[in-house]
Amino acid sequence: MSRTFYTASIKVRARAVDMLGRQQIAGIPTALHELFKNAYDAFARRVEVDLLVERRALILRDDGFGMTLEEFRDRWLTLGTESKVGQTEHTADWLGGYGKIPRRILGEKGIGRLAIAAIGPVCLVLTRASRGEGLNDLVVSLIHWALFEVPGLDLDRIRIPIKTLPGGTLPDKTNMEDLISFIHESVDELENEVPEEVRSRIKADLKLMQFSPRAILESLDYEDQEKRGPSLLGDGHGTFFIVRPYDAVLDDDLATNDDAEASDLEKFLIGFGNTMLPDVPEPPIKAAFRQHRSDGDIQDFIGEREFFTPAEFLTADQIIEGQVDEFGQFTGTVKIYDRPPVSYTVNWPSAQGRPSFCGPFEVRFGYMQGLPHQSLLQKEEWIRMDAKLRRIGGLYIYRDGVRILPYGNSDYDFLNIEKRRTLAAKDWYFSFRRLFGAVLITSKSNSALQEKAGREGFRENMAYRQFKGILENLFKSLAIDFFRSNAPLGEEFSRIKDELDARNDLLRKREKLVSVRKEKFKNALRDFFEWVESGAPGEDAKLLRSKFDEKFNAVEALDDPDVMGTQLHRLEGDIRRSVDELRQKYRISRPQGVGLTKQMVSDWQAFGKVYEELETTQFSPLVDHFNQRLASVLEQRGAAINRRLLLQEVLEGRQQSIKK
Repeated sequence: MSRTFYTASIKVRARAVDMLGRQQIAGIPTALHELFKNAYDAFARRVEVDLLVERRALILRDDGFGMTLEEFRDRWLTLGTESKVGQTEHTADWLGGYGKIPRRILGEKGIGRLAIAAIGPVCLVLTRASRGEGLNDLVVSLIHWALFEVPGLDLDRIRIPIKTLPGGTLPDKTNMEDLISFIHESVDELENEVPEEVRSRIKADLKLMQFSPRAILESLDYEDQEKRGPSLLGDGHGTFFIVRPYDAVLDDDLATNDDAEASDLEKFLIGFGNTMLPDVPEPPIKAAFRQHRSDGDIQDFIGEREFFTPAEFLTADQIIEGQVDEFGQFTGTVKIYDRPPVSYTVNWPSAQGRPSFCGPFEVRFGYMQGLPHQSLLQKEEWIRMDAKLRRIGGLYIYRDGVRILPYGNSDYDFLNIEKRRTLAAKDWYFSFRRLFGAVLITSKSNSALQEKAGREGFRENMAYRQFKGILENLFKSLAIDFFRSNAPLGEEFSRIKDELDARNDLLRKREKLVSVRKEKFKNALRDFFEWVESGAPGEDAKLLRSKFDEKFNAVEALDDPDVMGTQLHRLEGDIRRSVDELRQKYRISRPQGVGLTKQMVSDWQAFGKVYEELETTQFSPLVDHFNQRLASVLEQRGAAINRRLLLQEVLEGRQQSIKK
């Protein structure tokens, strides 16, 4: 009896790309972190993002070894490529000294390249390869991700344009028009398979890509060579992504950034390379994220100065450093205030003579007291560090110098430190947001600690459970041995803390004394006259005028009335606050209930006259100058500005008062 077989092959829909990429990424910060890791794999030493708010463009640049045409086509545009599978580390000897130092492969699943779709619908890729035989031509490609969201569309039906240009050059507007035309033709060929709504959206997005990449990239050049970042001109190599328009959620995220709470972008991207700890090798790669605002300001959210520095680490009130061996035993030192470090050893009870699955690692962290008078830092420095700790404090984890997410996020207390502190602050001492430091692991010694595909931390295997248990045991032991009342090793900590408390009580009592208040008033008058004699008020007013004149120029150059209205309203508020702060800097209040000497009375009267003169010659003219500039803008562009965004009634009244 014959048997008939039917055969079939698995078809892949275009939506698979969207599901494997954008839908697997928690958000834009995670997507950027994936792209940073791809740059690390490509032996980049710098990876930088420039967010051009006015142009609605996000540019990511790295100076890695880039991709050839064949590699871009056969690897980057191929799902499930085997290019990284099975590799643990590699080198790039042709790049010189840094290329000979092996780097552990951070990605092999292709999520990084697909994560770009989470940032925006259209992406321009520029890549130039450096290989042993020399530099290659520039590879240019344009991708619209909306096609990968269409149900029923097979993946092989989507065509992606690729061009090559001579190495050391950049594409211009004509090159972009060629790429855009190709996509238009491809979409037209899929007319019966792609809904009209999607085709219309693609055409609208592609209009925003009608620009010169050469011009937009050259605009990022800085006079300072150190700030110029990766470049594809001349002998430059690496990979650039230009996404336009980027998702508006990124603006919302950065708008929520304030001194009290870090934005999600900062939490996920800051400290990408370990630049916090002293006496460690320089990180293999450094990252930056700069926002170019419409008023001309540029802010770097994740630069080295935004993160904790080695100098700040050394100022911590307590510093704990040491090694955890393969049996989970911590051996290191504990430094209490300015006392010499003392040796300290903690055994892990669960070891029971067996090596741990997680392997040996290093722990280094500092801790700052929660009250300024209990810290050895000067009050101003304590206030600055306190704000920084509240934003980005935590225990980070680095593997081979590169951060692992989400460890270090101030709201990700994976060791339950805050939970224990809530139960009994006097017993458990530590607060997660008051410590800053890192756990240092390596791919060689800690290979069993495996990251999840979506970068939500380590897999919950036995190695991670032991790793977490060892660290929790360390924090518990430190609290019991050093920082509880009657702690066996806590004599030095208690003594210094009691001395600082007693000193603070004396200072508080002194503040209430009349003599202290009189001395403060006398010093304030002295400082005021020294400032006036040195011309400080005039210099401050001059700097303020120059600063806001540049911002007025930037606002006047804007084309979009809505954006201009918003920026003008923000600028007026900034000016008002800055002028008020300038006046307050030189204003002195006479203390009540304090008898003054004849000399102090004379100085007080002189202060009143001099301050009135400053108001007439410096502060009021400064306000008049800004009012004139505002009136000029409103006179020229007022009819076009969106009155709703400018709070119409307020501005119209303001305009009338300025004209009068």
